[in-house]
Amino acid sequence: MNIPCILIPILIGLICGILGYLLGKMNSKNDDSLSASLQADLDACKANTRNLNAKIATLEADLAAKTKASVQSFATAPADIVFDAGLAANVLGKKIKENDLKIVEGIGIK
Repeated sequence: MNIPCILIPILIGLICGILGYLLGKMNSKNDDSLSASLQADLDACKANTRNLNAKIATLEADLAAKTKASVQSFATAPADIVFDAGLAANVLGKKIKENDLKIVEGIGIK
């Protein structure tokens, strides 16, 4: 009486194992074509990455050249800026002293 109770789970396990093996074997044939497709996508992504890295390098070089040119043009600007009290008085409408911080908004009583 104990033998049939033990024999039923063993047979069911054996049948499920065989079916699982066969289903896995059938699905493994599709993995080869999937692997080839994924490899092709990976190669395309790598080629795209190389192209984008090359484009980034050229853009960085252009930016560095433009930055260097703008720094050089700023460096050649005159260093001495002369204060013109008459021009400042015309613009602001009152007499202005050089380095007068009272005219700057936010400094002082305001």
